[in-house]
Amino acid sequence: MPSGGRKRFQSGRRIVAVMMGLGIVLIMVLGSRALGGQSMGVLSQQVEHLIQESLGTGPYSFTFSPSELDLPDGAILNLNPTEKIQMGRNYFQMRISDGDREIQRVLTVDVTRTDSVWISARAIAPGEILTIEDVRREWLRHTHQKEEIRFKSPVGMRARHGIGSTRILTLELIEEPPVVQRGQKIPIRYRSAMMEISTVAEVREDGCAGDIIRVRVTDARKECRARVLEDGTLEVLLP
Repeated sequence: MPSGGRKRFQSGRRIVAVMMGLGIVLIMVLGSRALGGQSMGVLSQQVEHLIQESLGTGPYSFTFSPSELDLPDGAILNLNPTEKIQMGRNYFQMRISDGDREIQRVLTVDVTRTDSVWISARAIAPGEILTIEDVRREWLRHTHQKEEIRFKSPVGMRARHGIGSTRILTLELIEEPPVVQRGQKIPIRYRSAMMEISTVAEVREDGCAGDIIRVRVTDARKECRARVLEDGTLEVLLP
């Protein structure tokens, strides 16, 4: 339904008018003291609309409470998320207007998503490099953001922490393995407009491409900081 659109639903003596725009839903209840049956279905549709407006297309599942609302005839319900909607638990502020009187309540909405995700096939130790035998793909309901599970394959990635069996693998749990490792001796170079100097340095800490790490230049016997390049070499950073 387009933002700012208006649609009418009728069920017996109940008519519910819905207005949507700027992440806010207004529902008017006529001839009923309880928002239930088809009217609760309308509320559910609008909660789903706000979820998809914030998180994009699903598939999403959600539950909310309270599951029934006692509303005076002619009351207007204003539904507005208290914060940006995210996976997991969310809260919507409901303001129920009945003439000069206004009642405020909170609607609790739990949002989950069903996806094909990678999970651990066994317990994995910190720092371990994952193989195809360590993981499998399954359809599961979860509360992770899409960005946390969006990678082609965890094979070849490294466990940041210990990972229990059957855990959904996210970028919080796994990372790209380091390009260089502590103790390695790696080519390092310094470039300026006037010159380029190449030598060898001992790596003092693990690093992935783009990381800035401590190294010890062999010729100078002193430590400095260097950026790890994608080809596995180092570039000196001057203080």
